[in-house]
Amino acid sequence: MCKIGRSRNCTLTIDENLVSREHAIIFFDATTNRWCISDLGSKNGTYVDGRRVGQVMALGNRAQIKVGHADLEFISTVNSEPADEATNMTHTIFDSRSEKMWLLLADIRNSTKLMQILPPGELQMKVHKWIDQCKPVLMRSDGQINEYVGDGFVAFWRERGFDISEFSKSLLDFEAMEVKSGVDFRMIVHYGEVMTGIGVSSSLEKLTGPTLNFMFKCEKAVRDAPRRLVFSEAAESQLKANIPLERSITCSVTGFDGEYIFYTLAGADVDQRVFSEA
Repeated sequence: MCKIGRSRNCTLTIDENLVSREHAIIFFDATTNRWCISDLGSKNGTYVDGRRVGQVMALGNRAQIKVGHADLEFISTVNSEPADEATNMTHTIFDSRSEKMWLLLADIRNSTKLMQILPPGELQMKVHKWIDQCKPVLMRSDGQINEYVGDGFVAFWRERGFDISEFSKSLLDFEAMEVKSGVDFRMIVHYGEVMTGIGVSSSLEKLTGPTLNFMFKCEKAVRDAPRRLVFSEAAESQLKANIPLERSITCSVTGFDGEYIFYTLAGADVDQRVFSEA
């Protein structure tokens, strides 16, 4: 099920005046084995392939949905609900759209070594405790955790309503954070165009595209950075007026041509280094 509207409690939030707080809902109708859309009494209506939706309308693959000024495409690689409902969920998404986002990839330093020396299950407990400590810092600047990856997470900030001052404060808090669980961590901060889409049934926003891929590839390249926070060139160009940053590492990134400069918070007692990723 996917609820569309202006409210932040909706699965897909569209922040514009022509969209009602709870505008429309997409759901699977088990009686007809079809995905359907229903308008929730919106003032300006919901349209599918140019037709205004009444109470309920079936959705075909690549149906064009219009809500306010937003144009969406419904994609389903299955025509009916399979026995494994989870499979159907992962194959039914909204077509991706591009938007500028701030991204943050956070993970535990030396997690492989910690896994070897800590009792079974203790690292996982420490990671959970660390993530719980991070969440209030993210929420203060309207950051959202998109997914949990290994021993860390990916968070993002939309440009809509973005406050760079609050964002900068959150980043500085991460750098200074005294981790209660006793593990240390690293965060990569990046900025750029990201493809976004919604898994209808999972209610999770999917982030994809070269910008996200670059950030993941950076993880290995900057593993020896001297500070917790590492900033890409794109992030540094946007943040340098708010946070004092200095050039720290120049390196290659697997799958991307050329060399890239990475920055850390100014004041670290380290020399600039130039190396290639192993």
